[in-house]
Amino acid sequence: MNNGELFEIIFLAMVAGFIFLQLRRVLGRRTGHENEQSNDELFGKPQTAKTDNVYKMERHSARGHKALKKQIDPESTLYTTVQQVQDLDPDFAASEFLDGAERAYTMILEAFWQGDLETLNTLVSNDVYQMFSGVISERQSRQETVDNELVDIKTAGIVDGHLDGHSVDLTVVFESDMRLVTRDQDNHIIEGDPAEVVAVTDHWTFCRDLTRKDPNWTLIATQGG
Repeated sequence: MNNGELFEIIFLAMVAGFIFLQLRRVLGRRTGHENEQSNDELFGKPQTAKTDNVYKMERHSARGHKALKKQIDPESTLYTTVQQVQDLDPDFAASEFLDGAERAYTMILEAFWQGDLETLNTLVSNDVYQMFSGVISERQSRQETVDNELVDIKTAGIVDGHLDGHSVDLTVVFESDMRLVTRDQDNHIIEGDPAEVVAVTDHWTFCRDLTRKDPNWTLIATQGG
């Protein structure tokens, strides 16, 4: 093996490692370098919740719980849970979590539609993986393909939260527009209409162990509308 071949192998290994880390770090926190795209910073601007029972929080600062927006019901279970999460992890920011959740929503849906089990395995729990892989296997056995498109995420907001020791679960409701089309082995449409945009509501629950330095969250449950 000459030096050129060795360099090419090392370079390809580095590229593969970088892609894997990009997929892993879907949920996390800002690093303070908002213009840099890195594994630790995959968040855009905070999303605004538009429903009364969806609470939106600001970044936790030195003022502690006063950084939460005043419209959050201080008597709600969610408010208490977020306070406790911020006590355990002062870097946690609900707005940035929601940005990451939207990215995860997009990546997981696309991987599911494409039958990309490798990507799904890095982003979801074993139970969710088994559910997704089962649907993918059934689809493949019927020689069907999906031609779906996530047109827009209209809203995303935290609607529930639970803290058990250092393990926190946060449930996010996504209201989105999609095109949902299923084709047979001859590429004929057997379900859906490419011209029709469908309103979809999903409740996804993400989990994280706050004792770990890894800021990633894992999808542990899904529920439609």
